[in-house]
Amino acid sequence: MQTWGILLACFGALYLLMAITGEPEMLVAAFVFGVPGVILIALARPKRKRAKRYKQYMIFISGGDERNIDIIAQMTKVSSEQIMEELPQLVMAGLLYDVQINREKRRIERPATDARKVEQKLKAAHTEGVQRGDAIPRHKTISCPGCSANTVVAFDEVVECKYCTTQLAYNLV
Repeated sequence: MQTWGILLACFGALYLLMAITGEPEMLVAAFVFGVPGVILIALARPKRKRAKRYKQYMIFISGGDERNIDIIAQMTKVSSEQIMEELPQLVMAGLLYDVQINREKRRIERPATDARKVEQKLKAAHTEGVQRGDAIPRHKTISCPGCSANTVVAFDEVVECKYCTTQLAYNLV
């Protein structure tokens, strides 16, 4: 949007220059191109700022381990209320996925990351069980807590329910 605004504003300035140098009929073209160009530039500015904030959020949440909304607010110099308002927009836009906002704890939770930790614990428990001689089945049918669909899961994997995308992990209990 900003690129089109700059392009139109440049054409507007060019036509304005032509109107000043002796072609007064170009004044109309200067307004036809220049005014929309300036408007597009003005509209693009807040969107660019928001995009920059969104990028910072994604870096802190996806790339780092920081999940405390108040700390992210300090690092980005944005209010924590604004972050809690904007994060669902990122999720709905598909820019952040597998993220849940816990408003009470003021934290961002990532079930898939937590599921990976469970997976690591299950692998360790399975290895320990094999060393002790316990018989642990390789696969197990799990009823999805989200939609009650049955899914077969191997002991060393975390899968997504094909109906409701809930993360499912093998449970030794």
